Amino acid sequence: MPERTEEESARFLRNAYPSMYTTMFLNRKLIRELGLLPATMLNCLMDIEDFFVAQGEISPKGDMFFSESSLRIEKKFNISQEDQKVLVDALISFGILDTSYRGNPVTRYIRIDWDELKRILST
Repeated sequence: MPERTEEESARFLRNAYPSMYTTMFLNRKLIRELGLLPATMLNCLMDIEDFFVAQGEISPKGDMFFSESSLRIEKKFNISQEDQKVLVDALISFGILDTSYRGNPVTRYIRIDWDELKRILST
């Protein structure tokens, strides 16, 4: 992931944390391995995946893709679409996320690779 300036990181955190979900729990090991900002984005995506599992729309096994628009993520977590792109790309490079683009208009689908996440946390 490209290094961010302190100002860019502070802007991201100011925007992400005062959202309607003000309490986020992040694993220290995950922060050390991925960095604070990608770990925060992953936490947001886990929250979205939990919603779809609770609604019965996807399997709790973590083997299915889910879709959430970058605009809705921006509204829900106050993470700009530009920041989302950089952070999702970083999570893809770590092997934690898979993405797929389908449909017309094109929709981004995301799958969290829980096996890779477990591997990262267990090393």
